[in-house]
Amino acid sequence: MVLSAEHVHLDSGTGCVHTAPGTGPEDFIVGKKNGMDVFCPIGFTGAFRDEAGKYGGLIAKKDADPQVIEDLRGAGLLLHQAKVTHEYPICWRCKTPLIFLATSQWFFSTESMREKMREANKGVKWVPDWAGSAWFDSWLANLQDWCISRQRYWGVPLPIWTCDSCGEIEVVGAQKELPEKPHDLHMPWIDKIKWQCKKCGTGTMKRVPDIFDVWGDSGSAAWASQKFPSENHGVLDETYPADFIIEGKDQIRGWFNSLMALGILATGRPAFKQVYMHGFVNDELGRKFSKSLGNFVSPEEVMPKYGAEGLRFFFLAAAAPGEDMFYSDRHVREAFNNLRILYNNYAFAGSYMKLGGFSPARGRPASLALEDRWLLSRLNSLITDVTAAMDSYDLSRISDTLKGFFVNDLSRTYIKLVRDRMWVGVRGEDSDAAYWTLHEALSKLLVLCAPVTPMLAEYIHQNFTRELDAAAPKSVHFLPWPEADGTAIDKDLERAFFTAQAVIEGSMAARNSAGVKLRHPVREILVVTSDEAVRKAVGDEAPVILKMANAKGVSAVLAPPAPEGYAKGVVGEGSATELVVYVSTARDDALMGEAAFREITRKIQQMRKENGFNVSQKIDLELALDERLEGLLGAHFTALKDKVGAASLSVARLNTGEKVFSDGMDLKDLDLGTVEIGFSKAE
Repeated sequence: MVLSAEHVHLDSGTGCVHTAPGTGPEDFIVGKKNGMDVFCPIGFTGAFRDEAGKYGGLIAKKDADPQVIEDLRGAGLLLHQAKVTHEYPICWRCKTPLIFLATSQWFFSTESMREKMREANKGVKWVPDWAGSAWFDSWLANLQDWCISRQRYWGVPLPIWTCDSCGEIEVVGAQKELPEKPHDLHMPWIDKIKWQCKKCGTGTMKRVPDIFDVWGDSGSAAWASQKFPSENHGVLDETYPADFIIEGKDQIRGWFNSLMALGILATGRPAFKQVYMHGFVNDELGRKFSKSLGNFVSPEEVMPKYGAEGLRFFFLAAAAPGEDMFYSDRHVREAFNNLRILYNNYAFAGSYMKLGGFSPARGRPASLALEDRWLLSRLNSLITDVTAAMDSYDLSRISDTLKGFFVNDLSRTYIKLVRDRMWVGVRGEDSDAAYWTLHEALSKLLVLCAPVTPMLAEYIHQNFTRELDAAAPKSVHFLPWPEADGTAIDKDLERAFFTAQAVIEGSMAARNSAGVKLRHPVREILVVTSDEAVRKAVGDEAPVILKMANAKGVSAVLAPPAPEGYAKGVVGEGSATELVVYVSTARDDALMGEAAFREITRKIQQMRKENGFNVSQKIDLELALDERLEGLLGAHFTALKDKVGAASLSVARLNTGEKVFSDGMDLKDLDLGTVEIGFSKAE
């Protein structure tokens, strides 16, 4: 007789299996369907009880199995004996085999609520969608009655009393229903509360010895601190159901299930409106973290290096909703370094804005430069994108979108473009526009970052926002969520800038291939394209390309130039957006003079920083260089003084007195000589 078609398969084993309803979940279900007795001669210790006859007292499987085999052999009933390796449940702590036992328990009749729970689940927003429509719905469709009792001591005692005479059952819903107030609602004090049975009048009502399944505690979270259900449903009007919950994928059969079951049971409604289900954190190879594997990473290892913000920023970007994430120290370090870029953006802006006397109270300037309008467009597109990601709980997209803005748009593009406009010596409408635009972007970016990097955002708010604006709220978390200004969004401008950035990237690739530093200007950049949109963008964004790529000219051409005197760079090779860029490598005296000017400027700025000079401190500068280099630099001496904050500049042998800071540099990569540099604090 084969009763279990759903549990017997022809592709493994013999194709037949014995059914023991008392010692297996599947066996119990099959036996129940077919009217079989639930026979279980094994006790809680794992040993056979006396009813097992000669096997009584033997530990099941461990001691009894060899004895049973020997008895079968002795009776001539043993057909074959062999060891078979197969999956089997084991204790996750001590790794010993487990034995299932059928026992008397208490249940919630959740099977009767299956369809109601499935219908209620359709109104819940799940992220990802398949977690609810596939996983959770499948779980509910096969839901069995919920066993709520446990045979343990510590925990919430089941509030069920039974009569020791007639078997009457009474479920107590609140402490006030008890005949006396217990010293404590836990064992052993609660078990001292007894009363005479009202039904038979002779028996005593005693509490059952079991405790409540802990998932019953968590499933009651929606009203755990409310006077429900002992008083009325009105106490939940403002707090039920929860707007949002978040947990891992193992909670399909755990918290998500208990919340839904108790919510439907108690109120007829699910306990939550929206769910975010995340995956597990595994190691870099996709393995579960485990001390036995030696791949376990403790917070004490991570926090000192990257802090809570670095770890949080990594986790938010590490995995799509519902998917497992793979922990990597390298990627956490990358997240931390990206946050350092964010911090440096504010440090740069704060320093220059304070020195420049900027105040956000002055309001928006009348005129904005091209790069200012681009950044405002990107800012408002960012607000739109992050708000949409927040609303849809697309957490990984939030952090990636924020990072793209403060790393690429702010740090690598806009700040580089406006650095000269924000220099301390520059005054006027152009610098005011740069200050205002950068402040507008940073102040709104800070609010967008606040939910993602709450502590870093608060630190920057105190040391940037409030120092520039005394009227700012005491905390960044008191600021309202920014709303996008649709009139500031110019997608055509953003696309043109995107093309310009691609051209700049291509020029960098070409420079690298030819060994030409970015500080050294080049005569021209040629973009090979027949795409009219690209040609237009190259023309419209030429000032941006020339400044960022340090070139004197840029143009779009239909065919590549002769290979001599040019280096080639390719962006997006093999893709539909592939862009080929050529950079001129020929240098005349004018280009070499400017390259030398930039190299010397960088060196002096480095010396100022190393010797503790702040941006506003003036110096008296002296240079020692040969006649040819002096001739090449002659046209740049005024700009050099302005760039390095020099009150005076002289070309002579250095005075190496105590107050002079001196160093030198070799310009051999420009085929030029050595420069000696010295300066002192200007009086």
